[in-house]
Amino acid sequence: MTLSILRRLSAALLLTLTLSACVEDNHLCDAEPACNADQNVVERCDEGDDTCHENTLCGSTIYCQDIPNECAALPQCEADDAEVESCPTDASCYDVTECGATITCERAA
Repeated sequence: MTLSILRRLSAALLLTLTLSACVEDNHLCDAEPACNADQNVVERCDEGDDTCHENTLCGSTIYCQDIPNECAALPQCEADDAEVESCPTDASCYDVTECGATITCERAA
């Protein structure tokens, strides 16, 4: 899944979990919409911007804009080690993660 899809699913889950707070015993709620931790509240969404979405809860609406991921580092194996798709059974391997990307490295003999 892409990060955008995960953010939208997270927002949908947040909405679903808080909907029960909206009407209780026929009384209106005081709940307010919120953005995910990796989003900022903005005044409006530009048309066609798939990184921004409307979030409405209990009659209040806000707009949530994804925070750009500025991480550009790529994972690299240590000197003399090699990147492999999967670790051979007779090898010593380790994983390296940078900016959400992970590779497997085989230690040089």
